[in-house]
Amino acid sequence: GVSAGALLSTDDNETVARAALQAAVDVRDFGGLTCQPFDLNVVYEMTPDALFNGMFDATVMRQIAAFERRLKTLPGWQAFCGQTQEGRRDFCSLGVSFVNYALPTLDVSAGEVVPSAVIPNGEATVPLNVETVLHLVR
Repeated sequence: GVSAGALLSTDDNETVARAALQAAVDVRDFGGLTCQPFDLNVVYEMTPDALFNGMFDATVMRQIAAFERRLKTLPGWQAFCGQTQEGRRDFCSLGVSFVNYALPTLDVSAGEVVPSAVIPNGEATVPLNVETVLHLVR
């Protein structure tokens, strides 16, 4: 396992990503009851210079989205996701992330103006406004 202190003691994003993933897939033994966690929660700490614009800043959101994409390319992440139930794989492959909703891909059919679907994948370059994102998340 990995301690919270170990995760917080490094500035290297890749080290943090690998440690967080390892902590998520480690099998734990709780008094003879063996279980494997299936949730991975990633929490971000904003640097003092990022506090000025906040997490809703487009640059900050794109950086978070890029980090999460790199995390999902790790072999351990892919192996972990491969163990999830078929109908729940999108929760693992896309993840449930605020930036995915803030930077969604809009599925617009040829000749149409209004999107037929909003795909929360964090791949857009321009974020939706905060009110729209909060509406989608609810």
